[in-house]
Amino acid sequence: MTANTTTTAWCPSPITAATCSILATSRSSQDDHPALVAALKLPRPPSLPTCSSLACGRHVKVWKEGAAIGRKVYLPFHGSYADLLATLARMFPDPAGDRAGCLGGAAGKGEGEMVVTYEDADGDWMLVGDVPWDGQQFLQAIKELVTDANFDCSGTGFSLQAMDSSHVALVALLLRSEGFEHYRCDRNLSMGMNLGNMAKMLRCAGNDDIITIKADDGSDTVTFMFESPNQDKIADFEMKLMDIDSEHLGIPDSEYQAIVRMPSSEFSSICKDLSSIGDTVIISVTKEGVKFSTAGDIGTANIVCRQNNTVDKPEQSTIIEMQEPVSLTFALRYMNSFTKASPLSDQVTISLSSELPVVVEYKIGEMGYIRFYLAPKIEEDEEMKA
Repeated sequence: MTANTTTTAWCPSPITAATCSILATSRSSQDDHPALVAALKLPRPPSLPTCSSLACGRHVKVWKEGAAIGRKVYLPFHGSYADLLATLARMFPDPAGDRAGCLGGAAGKGEGEMVVTYEDADGDWMLVGDVPWDGQQFLQAIKELVTDANFDCSGTGFSLQAMDSSHVALVALLLRSEGFEHYRCDRNLSMGMNLGNMAKMLRCAGNDDIITIKADDGSDTVTFMFESPNQDKIADFEMKLMDIDSEHLGIPDSEYQAIVRMPSSEFSSICKDLSSIGDTVIISVTKEGVKFSTAGDIGTANIVCRQNNTVDKPEQSTIIEMQEPVSLTFALRYMNSFTKASPLSDQVTISLSSELPVVVEYKIGEMGYIRFYLAPKIEEDEEMKA
């Protein structure tokens, strides 16, 4: 019996590019011609990084080294890194001559003395434009909850399901086969990986590199290959796979008392703001809208979002479907972890129902989704009544 090889290749695109391609190939160890090829076009990524990179929300605070006062920048006004660099050049002119091109970044190709940097979620300082491969957005959204996970490849697509160590939150990722231009998978394959180590491997890829991930049946390693666009540089990194004993849970479809669809950046900003006040958030849906509330030692905060249908820009709409009022309490630290997936989708869907975990879903175009399930917190007075 010949050993099959499953190869998955991600072609990252610059943040301003329209598409990103994914290729999946399976071949025999005795045949160099691929027996399986799957090609996929992902939805256009955001023109600027959001929660996992530059900021959580639409405004970011910018400081110039040596200056005591920072200034805010409104990201949606900018369609690319070049636009952002031009704005910052006007806001922070070069004292020597007010040269508009004095700012540079990995995407800006500037030759000036000043460069624009930001601190990512891992605490590393990055050049603006030097954003890691888009696939790391998946990892960033998952690895704060889960350390190790199985990536499952089957005839229906690629999937991942895992719970956090406290068994309070569950994450489910799906990339359907229908989203691929070509897809075939003859044999199911499960690859157990440490997500932190996987992220380290992928950081070695250049912005435009073609990234290929290969694993053989029965092998205990996975290989990451990075190939430059002009094929003048090829690098490969091998990482040991893990034998992860995990149970795949069947999640039934449920009817929810309330479903809220809102801009993902807005939801991220709300969670971040409330976490500076308290540790939990009460999400209440009534005919007045959806209210996010918290309380802490320093005070309280309430944010109400009303239904808003924006015809010209549907991604900025807030849609509320309510069968009956519902109010549930959740830990903000989990909600803030979920919002790491905001760069994957313009909108987030929050499904709420009493006695059920909340579902926070980010759709990945028409091809799949990433969903987070979180059990509600039970207040002490309810526990005493029980």
